Amino acid sequence: MVVLTDSGEALFRVYLPDASRVELVGDFTDWARDAVTLRREPPGWWEAKLKMAPGRHLFYYIVDGMLQLADYAAHGVKLDRHGQWLSEVNVGGEPSAVGVRPSA
Repeated sequence: MVVLTDSGEALFRVYLPDASRVELVGDFTDWARDAVTLRREPPGWWEAKLKMAPGRHLFYYIVDGMLQLADYAAHGVKLDRHGQWLSEVNVGGEPSAVGVRPSA
């Protein structure tokens, strides 16, 4: 899930109690070059808070360095041209309708 704060930060949270490491990558991290490592919070949540530029951003989580995981509790999801599900977060605007939307 992604929660937007009044200060323009985005709180990314995902429940993965069996994970050893969770990273956040997206268009705002140059798709892994500057991946954000989430911190573990009991009893199995992983989270990171980021200051983000206004606009629509796409992202996913990398679990234990192998599994690419979309966040279906974010502001929406879409299928990219490679068949990979990406999550969407909208900063400073109205969230998209939640649901599955194939990309053009």
